Amino acid sequence: MEGTSEPPSYREITTLTGHTNVVRSVAFSTHGPPLIVSGSDDKTIKVWDGTTYELIATLEGHTDAVGSVAFSTHGTPLIVSGSYDKTVKVWDSATYRLIATLEGHTRWVCSVAFSTHGPPLIVSGSDDETVKVWDGTTYGLLATLEGHSGGVYSVAFSHNGPPLIVSGSDDETSNVWDGATYELIATLEGHTDWVQSVAFATHGPPRIVSGGGWEWGEVRGSVHVL
Repeated sequence: MEGTSEPPSYREITTLTGHTNVVRSVAFSTHGPPLIVSGSDDKTIKVWDGTTYELIATLEGHTDAVGSVAFSTHGTPLIVSGSYDKTVKVWDSATYRLIATLEGHTRWVCSVAFSTHGPPLIVSGSDDETVKVWDGTTYGLLATLEGHSGGVYSVAFSHNGPPLIVSGSDDETSNVWDGATYELIATLEGHTDWVQSVAFATHGPPRIVSGGGWEWGEVRGSVHVL
């Protein structure tokens, strides 16, 4: 029919090889040149050209697996990485230089994210049961959010409206925090196992989606929209 567009094919474009162990996290750049970043159990972060898919840089500095990577969404183009070495590292995504190492977690850093609006912030979730908020300019620690009784495996910032942070934990809950005062606003219950992933809707009404499930010897899972 005239005026209609073909649906996307969802075919594989390419495979990026170079890591020597499990790849645990990937992300696309959101501004600046198109880039892809990947974090691996081989302790490295790789940056790939988002158009040619060629390897641009290998970022070394972590001493254990890299469990989470993210690009900044506004302001200076940056990459943040969280590692099982208990640190968060910030990298310049233009020069691939290490800018800062953020220390304070006492166990694995499982998830990292940049704020999507408002002042530049970095949030990290750890197996030490805490969420930490860092200044995205000075890289100083702003707050430690306590309220979970298990490891925090996923964190995310809201995309519009009041600044909010959501964290998902193996205590089977998701916590919603005020992104300005860092106070706990709500604890979302309903999962019957670990909450492995959380995200905010990028447009439309404010919504949170969470995915969970894990049991030794048996895999089970569910997705909740809140």
